Amino acid sequence: MGFNGRDPHAAVTDGDRQAFDDFLGSALPGVQKMMRELRERDPERADKKLREALPRIGWLMDLRERDRELYDLRIQDIGLGREALEAVRGVARFDRDQPGRESSEERSKLAAAAESVLRAQYDVRGQIMAREVDLIENSAARRRAELDRRGNDKESAVRATFDKLMARAAEWMKHPRERRDGQNGS
Repeated sequence: MGFNGRDPHAAVTDGDRQAFDDFLGSALPGVQKMMRELRERDPERADKKLREALPRIGWLMDLRERDRELYDLRIQDIGLGREALEAVRGVARFDRDQPGRESSEERSKLAAAAESVLRAQYDVRGQIMAREVDLIENSAARRRAELDRRGNDKESAVRATFDKLMARAAEWMKHPRERRDGQNGS
């Protein structure tokens, strides 16, 4: 079922803990450190936090299993987003702490650094979109080939399905007692 579709009240396994720790190490090292400290102090509370987080990040942990390339790009995007936010906050702090210096060289450097991170994030998001387009195109090509094959052997597919259902029906007919009991053999 994966992380995304799991029961939010299910017991946390060692595998869950390890996957979550690996994810935090890649995406949020500061949070990873806090979770490790919490686990040492209060393992039950750490598991509760993990269960609360899974619905929000489970899709990403599932993605790690399905498509490592896309997962790595998403992690880069998250990291760059966090870095951009901190850089912009640095500019805002400068503006707050040094009013009237909005055109200073120091502020310009801070703003340029923030914009540089945003450019990098823009590039990563383009790579994400390209990867997703490739996946969609590959899926569409597979489905097109399947559709083409399907159209060429309609009669043999119908005959095979008929034969399979007839075999099941014949088997079902051999067990009249089970039929009376409401069992249909399927």
